[in-house]
Amino acid sequence: MQMSMLLRTASTARNALARGRVGAGHLGGLCVGAVRPMGATVQATQPGGREDKPEAALRHKLDDGRTLDGIEYCPYTKTSQTYDQRRVNPGINVVLGSMLQSPWPLKEQDFLDVGCGTGSWLQQMHGQVRSLSGIDYNEGMLGKAMTRFGNGEAHLQQGCAQDLPFEDERFHGCTMNQIIHHFSPADNFQEARDAIKECHRVLKPGGVLVINCSAPEQQRDGFWWLSLFPENSERMCTRFAPITTLRSHLADVGFEACAFTGGVVIPVNQTLMHPSRYLDGGVELAFDESYRNCDSSWEMPSAELNAGLEKLRGMMKDGSAESWLSERELLRQRTGQMTFLIARKPLD
Repeated sequence: MQMSMLLRTASTARNALARGRVGAGHLGGLCVGAVRPMGATVQATQPGGREDKPEAALRHKLDDGRTLDGIEYCPYTKTSQTYDQRRVNPGINVVLGSMLQSPWPLKEQDFLDVGCGTGSWLQQMHGQVRSLSGIDYNEGMLGKAMTRFGNGEAHLQQGCAQDLPFEDERFHGCTMNQIIHHFSPADNFQEARDAIKECHRVLKPGGVLVINCSAPEQQRDGFWWLSLFPENSERMCTRFAPITTLRSHLADVGFEACAFTGGVVIPVNQTLMHPSRYLDGGVELAFDESYRNCDSSWEMPSAELNAGLEKLRGMMKDGSAESWLSERELLRQRTGQMTFLIARKPLD
């Protein structure tokens, strides 16, 4: 497997982009400072009003999408090819309801999805708002998004959540869907804070940010398979920011909690996979690679994966697997799999 070229500074990356020498496969991970247009209708814009903002660091990235420092641990360039087979995007009612409370008619609002992945969320928003924009670091994901929007109905760019390539006050609404755990947890989730601050910058006063994330306890108890892999479960939980931390970051950068919901919505009965496909094959789904590719928490060393699957085979053999699954599902129904944080940039 080849390693993509390391661009040492964001300014170097932008210069290379301007000279036409940087392709999608040459950009680093979530902290990449440069952007690359992903379609003929897209222009890479230089952000404005950010002289005091430090340049984002760049990371070595492998061809499969992982970074050598382990911050991006999921090979999304590979898994993006089947990612949408079971995934669903819960919360459209939360986002649209929040945007309806904004000072502008919904059809006059410009919308940005940060970490847009395959574009499935943008597709759900299509026709609801005036314009759609999406940004993601992974070329495999963006390739799938381009396939969805080959007619140019969405503006798609490769780039960095902590260094958004848009001018100040560009959008009326913004979302981050299940991307918080792909940032480094270092320094009290500083990278997530930087991304939240960037969302604040590009939103108009009165605009809304909706974050779909999972709390550590939701990650631990809300996904039936994770108790099979205790070491990976522990590692994963450290990647998910506590809700109190994210709410603190939101307030610190200038957001106010939604007055109608208190800023937090937890849909305990919804799953990140389509309800009809979440457990349509029972516990045997654990042995289906395409199923595992639909959630990044399955990404772990092969020895851990094989040990957990062997444990499951033992339960299936002794007849305890179904009762174990029922107990895991009861936990999910108490904690939920996701939390929506709804925040608004105050009006001037």
